[in-house]
Amino acid sequence: MSAGRAERLPGSTGMGRRVRRNTGLMVGAKIGGGVLSLGALAVATRALTPAEFGTLVFVHALVLVFTEAVTFESWLTVVRFGAEAKAAKDDERYARTVRFCATLDAVAAAAAFSLAVLVCSLSVEASGALSVLPLPVLLSYLTLILFKQTSASLGVLRLSGRFAVLAAQSVVISTLRLVGGLVVLFLGGGLIGFLCAWYAASLTSYLILMVLGWRALGEDGDRALVFSGGPTLKAPAEGVWKFAWLTNLDASLGSGTTQLPLVLTGIAGGAHASALFKVGQEVASILSKSTKAIDRVIYPELATLTARGEGGRVVGVVLRTGAALLAFGGALSLAFGIAGPPLLAGLLGRPIYAEAATISVLLLLAAALGGAVAPLFPAFYATGHPGKPLIARAAGLVTLLAAFFPLTGRFGVEGAGLALLASSLATVAVAVLLARGHAWQGAGGQAAGQTFDKASFAAAATSPTEAERSGTPGHPTSRFSLPAKARGVS
Repeated sequence: MSAGRAERLPGSTGMGRRVRRNTGLMVGAKIGGGVLSLGALAVATRALTPAEFGTLVFVHALVLVFTEAVTFESWLTVVRFGAEAKAAKDDERYARTVRFCATLDAVAAAAAFSLAVLVCSLSVEASGALSVLPLPVLLSYLTLILFKQTSASLGVLRLSGRFAVLAAQSVVISTLRLVGGLVVLFLGGGLIGFLCAWYAASLTSYLILMVLGWRALGEDGDRALVFSGGPTLKAPAEGVWKFAWLTNLDASLGSGTTQLPLVLTGIAGGAHASALFKVGQEVASILSKSTKAIDRVIYPELATLTARGEGGRVVGVVLRTGAALLAFGGALSLAFGIAGPPLLAGLLGRPIYAEAATISVLLLLAAALGGAVAPLFPAFYATGHPGKPLIARAAGLVTLLAAFFPLTGRFGVEGAGLALLASSLATVAVAVLLARGHAWQGAGGQAAGQTFDKASFAAAATSPTEAERSGTPGHPTSRFSLPAKARGVS
């Protein structure tokens, strides 16, 4: 491994400094992107009727629901198994890992597109949110799913610590959506024009991310080896498929509380309800995107602590981060509850959008509650318990589905916000219960005073504990064992 590459990987010193720097980059970019997204929505709401705007956001949410539900979070596989290969100086295995994940992205995108076409073709007439949109236009927009093959590139960039590049890329889609919307507004393109602008913004963002991953491979000297073979779904190491399915299920459950509520709102209340819910969701996403960014940044650091045998420090990091996120979200909810209605009516150019303020407050509260336990999920991964986040997310999704239609039937679109708040409460309760008695020391600990290999930190990031692997502690035949250096073996 080159010296430049090693320097980019999180090391054993300066954890707080790295967390603050990388969190600042990612959160700043996410908040900036959220502001730009609000600007893009403001342009769209001024150019389109509430029904047309609701149709626009409903169609885009369909793309995201099918993409997130079917495709794999293969960046986690790149980080976990790619770092292990690099620690073992096995460049061939690293190349196979990236090639496997890129193939997985392509196959999953094709499957997601096929499922989306089938479902939408059969149910388009049943959704009021799609009543103004011809089926060929809808199916054309769904082809965006085919280009969402970015997760392997994300893994390459995150493994090599290129957070500045990722921060810059993360605002591309919102910037292009705003610029494209202004062009359509000026030319009078209507709903079809905005669909084209949003499609182009997403497509460009996806392609840029794939190019950045390709460039990173070249800069690190791995590109030739990665592209020396063809597409493959043959696992590059034992345990990869099990890990990939677990993380896919976790991501699918997570998407159930992000994009699915908007789709359900459109089904229950039509395009007008989708429009109001989307405005509230976009305001709340400024917070929720920040918590996701913190997850991505804190995850390698928690893995580092675990691999160094300092898992006991994980609890303090999680508690401090969660408390800060909860306080921030609570304050933001209170402020928006007061200033939100006139702000939204003025920003979006139509008095009707003042009604979205209540939804925004409910979703902000839900995001704040979720943010309070968000650091627990990467902590569970870092200490080798990937099943625990899955259980907590499943509890939240079940609660959402059980409460959604009763609450929307009673309270209208605000009921969707209440359902998400109930979902967050369920997720928090289950996550806290799972955290009690958790083995925070993890599976990758070292004895004090042993040397920590920087490149091997991520190999412990999502490894099951010995007890999970075999049913007995300390079993010698671990399928997910760490490289020798990470275990303190010379």
